[in-house]
Amino acid sequence: FLSLATMSTVYKELSLQEISERAGITKSSTYRILFTLEALGYIGKNAETGKYQLGLKVLESAQKVRAGLSILQAARPLMESLQWKFGETVNLAVLQNNQIVYLEIIEGSHAFRMTGDVGARVPAYASAIGKAISAFLPEAALKALLDGEPLRRLTPNTITSRAELHKSLARVRRQGYALDNEEVDLGASCIAVPIFTDGSRATHAVSLSGPTARIKTQQKAMITELLKFSKEASNQLQL
Repeated sequence: FLSLATMSTVYKELSLQEISERAGITKSSTYRILFTLEALGYIGKNAETGKYQLGLKVLESAQKVRAGLSILQAARPLMESLQWKFGETVNLAVLQNNQIVYLEIIEGSHAFRMTGDVGARVPAYASAIGKAISAFLPEAALKALLDGEPLRRLTPNTITSRAELHKSLARVRRQGYALDNEEVDLGASCIAVPIFTDGSRATHAVSLSGPTARIKTQQKAMITELLKFSKEASNQLQL
């Protein structure tokens, strides 16, 4: 296995021989690996010197990691504030392949609370956090999302009509927040807001989730605080 760390710094060029020696593998094996990495865009080859350096794909991947860390750094203190104020579970998620993936979860303080695992996935069309992101996707990306995902009924409240889902997302754009009224799990409700990191496009979202009775009781106050969260986190990430 040839680690890209073998290439040392981003801008340093290394010959096939140098990479082979640093990786501790034969030149023939090193060449095959480099050929594949070059085809994928992770390394580039200087036509004049014949030496290799890290490619744009590595820089793009590093940028995505840094962006993810920046979002978590901006969101975490605000998430803790929401959890302290309402005592309910706070979730941070991103949209991937028609599903939302939980990146951070701060569990509520109640004995009976909503729980989940970082890395867990749920359908974007049914969850508040998914709708909060989907509503602000570019038109082509939203069309691809809706066309590529069967709207399965998870509970009696799940939206399974594409026309109704379009109306729901339009409402999210007007209001600035999304609701999940027992659409994923009976007895559980959720309120979510987008985090904007690229102008008017939402890449992540944060939600408050809990038993329906408690969420309904505090819904107005939760929406107010979540909208403040959305504005503050988005402003931090677009400075």
